Amino acid sequence: MALSNTELRYYDGNVLRLPADKRKEYHAQVDRLITELCKRVRDKTEIKITKVVKAGSFAKYTILRKTAVDPVDVDVVFYISGRDINHETLIRTDAVTGAETRLLRVQVRTARALMGAEAALSDTNPDARVFAVNSKSGRAALVIQGLTTTNDDDRLVPAVRLIRPEKRSVAPLKAYEESAWEGVDEAAWRSAWDAELAAADPWVTRELVLVTGLLLPIWSSLPDKRTSVRRLKAPDGRRWLGRLLDPAQVTPLKIALGLTDTASAVGDGVSAARLVLAEGASVALSGGLWLRRAKVMDRQRLEIVGAAAQRASFVALGCFVEIIAYTPRVFVPIDRPDVLSAILERWPPQTILPAAA
Repeated sequence: MALSNTELRYYDGNVLRLPADKRKEYHAQVDRLITELCKRVRDKTEIKITKVVKAGSFAKYTILRKTAVDPVDVDVVFYISGRDINHETLIRTDAVTGAETRLLRVQVRTARALMGAEAALSDTNPDARVFAVNSKSGRAALVIQGLTTTNDDDRLVPAVRLIRPEKRSVAPLKAYEESAWEGVDEAAWRSAWDAELAAADPWVTRELVLVTGLLLPIWSSLPDKRTSVRRLKAPDGRRWLGRLLDPAQVTPLKIALGLTDTASAVGDGVSAARLVLAEGASVALSGGLWLRRAKVMDRQRLEIVGAAAQRASFVALGCFVEIIAYTPRVFVPIDRPDVLSAILERWPPQTILPAAA
């Protein structure tokens, strides 16, 4: 059916596209969105926004009317500078073919799995749960009673399970009773739970390490546990295919390839403490000693294994000794990186053992 110019103009201006006043209203909404996004990025990241451009139909002021099939899209381009979240390092070049092996560090944002109050309640037994709020942090939890766990001596002790919006954990009953968790009624618990959900960041950022390029010559140097291959695509179209590593496995790989030595990889007391406490690695020191992470009284500590016979020397450097299960154990103060630096200088690192799979 043929349409006249008047009919086409009416269809274009009143059916297909939004009227002019609606276009202005939508642009005002987008401007407010850009302002809030810029504020959030500046407050919570190291990224610097250099320019913001409205693109697509917004740039042409021809915003299409929303339908069930085609909703209105908001096209906004952010030009950023500052922190480089994609970092590539050349670790090997083949002498014959010239093919390269690279180490890529990227940060990936994924949606955080948060559980609502109704979902938490439906997943628990009403007779076994207790509504609790932490008096210090104000956070809420469902406490499930009647469980058991093992203590530091591998003995069974009564325990409870704490169900939180994002995770579940088991704690000894004694530790729970001595903590800041307090029983409350359901209304107070719901209020604290919903407030925490409203304040939570809906995204979680994690770091991935990928070994890309020519991998066969260095395959024997790669970890033999948790082997997986991952394909990544960046927003700008770049693609990578390679072997996925834990961040704690990067240092042993560099040592195996001769890119660094153990002492340099471990670094000073601050770096060594982060390597052991955060990444779960164990460091072999000269003299048959081991620096490892140990959980004592539900807290992570830095322990020197095999130092009982030399504990006087370690105490002189600033360590402390505790008798646990009739055995003296030597610990390094977590808040004293200078003590750990002195230990590493006297007993240099020999090897690094990544966290167990």
